[in-house]
Amino acid sequence: MSSNPWTLTGNAGTNSATNFIGTSDNQPLVIKTNGTQRALIDTNGNLGVGTAQPRSQVETEASSPGGMGPALTLTNNAADSVNQSVAIDLNTFPPPATVTTHGTIQQPPKIVAYNPSSRIMAQSAGNFEADIIFSSNNPGAPNNGLSERMRITPGGATLYGTLSAMPQPVVAEISTAGVAYPKPTVGIGIGTTSPRSALEVSVNASSSLGPVITLTNTGGNKNAAAGIDFNSFTPASAGTYNPSSRIEVVDDGNYTNDIVFLSNKPGAPNNGLLERMRISSNGVSLSGVGNSDGTVTPTSLTVNGGAVNVVVSSPAALGPVITLTNTGGNQNAAAAIDLNTYSPSGSGTPLGSSSVGVYNPSSRIEAVDDGNYSNDIVFLTNAPGKANGGLVERVRITANGMTLPGDIILTGADCAEYFHVVSPILPEPGTVLVIDKEGSLRESSEAYDKKVAGVVSGAGEYRHGILLDGRPSNEPRVALALTGKVYCKVDAQYSPIEVGDMLTTSPTPGHAMKATEAVKAFGSVIGKALRPLAEGQGLVPILVSLQ
Repeated sequence: MSSNPWTLTGNAGTNSATNFIGTSDNQPLVIKTNGTQRALIDTNGNLGVGTAQPRSQVETEASSPGGMGPALTLTNNAADSVNQSVAIDLNTFPPPATVTTHGTIQQPPKIVAYNPSSRIMAQSAGNFEADIIFSSNNPGAPNNGLSERMRITPGGATLYGTLSAMPQPVVAEISTAGVAYPKPTVGIGIGTTSPRSALEVSVNASSSLGPVITLTNTGGNKNAAAGIDFNSFTPASAGTYNPSSRIEVVDDGNYTNDIVFLSNKPGAPNNGLLERMRISSNGVSLSGVGNSDGTVTPTSLTVNGGAVNVVVSSPAALGPVITLTNTGGNQNAAAAIDLNTYSPSGSGTPLGSSSVGVYNPSSRIEAVDDGNYSNDIVFLTNAPGKANGGLVERVRITANGMTLPGDIILTGADCAEYFHVVSPILPEPGTVLVIDKEGSLRESSEAYDKKVAGVVSGAGEYRHGILLDGRPSNEPRVALALTGKVYCKVDAQYSPIEVGDMLTTSPTPGHAMKATEAVKAFGSVIGKALRPLAEGQGLVPILVSLQ
């Protein structure tokens, strides 16, 4: 170096084989500022910022007890505008790319016809708000186009696909609350001279994708992966290492990625990573194994201040599905959805149990295995009087029918049944019908007709409460009131009608009249009048009682 000294203002005529910054023996490259070690590249090529023993290709470490630890910052430093963005690209196979410019730190290379296997992107929604978007490559081929899988906005989270809950779920909580963290004492800045975290990349890219950090596993093939590790504590140095949490992209073998979120099993450092959430090309799955002692605490997807929207385009087919699976099986195995209109206390009541426990929801919809490869669907609510008063079964739907332990309350007024009618023009509600020769019904037209069948349901303010024989039919049919209250067409020209009068058919088509001849009335009575009609024609409520 003495005959060809390097300068701090730039050098020319260099040879990368002999002119480089680094070490030529088995020693790490150390970077210091103010006499203190800040970063290190070890002999395996791992970069450590704030640590002398990096355990992956890039590791940053800082001591922040009870606070935010090291952070990776990407800043698009253009003025805030809609669709302005920054992203982290994650590749489990090497995507082909065409680079048109060499670029500099300030102006990165322009890449043509390239998309990563997956991307986590923050995109401005305007008004200094940002959406967090998770995307992955469309299956089938590299560079097949990115498809959005999940978007987290200030109003909640939107999922594109099927939201599935695994047999042992874990809480996934989405909150609009921000998190403040202290500016580190040391940081690496790319495109900025004032890094605000351990690593910050800044690029001016108004209304377009800003800085990107790319991790590429060139091995490819199914289950090849790349990941980002996050540690909120110092992992144990002895034994197998795992971070306290990890975001991992896993090759699905079809040129796209699953994005997997994992965290350390509670109880001890290096206790093993557990999958908590997986975003695939088919949707989002929540999963987990529960507590450190091996027990499982039933948990849920929790949204604070927003909503979860599952969006799938399925014209004329089944749309989005939420799946809950109990892999245990056997009779009385169950899965359930709990619905709470208040905050229950306590720690848990087994699914499938209606007994009083330390905890029960305010209501529950439960699917219970009947032991014959089918389910009973059970609706339960909390016993009135106090929270956690015990679940009480209200309705059970089985393969044989429906059971209601309590009363059945219907808002309709009559029991009706579908009948075929002779005329292709359906008689209107309130019309009196009689039985035709072939067993179909037609409008009544003679007095004291013993073939009277009933009144067409649905006139006035009354609607049927029970409707029988609802099978599909191509023939004209009407709902005929067989019993109960129904509005009926009546004609008072033959005799004024009083409350309680027996009614029968009249010569006026489709109308009833007061039965004044007891002998003729036998077998032709429709029912009793519930209101009077002094003259003319009209609709009056009657109590249907054929006799």
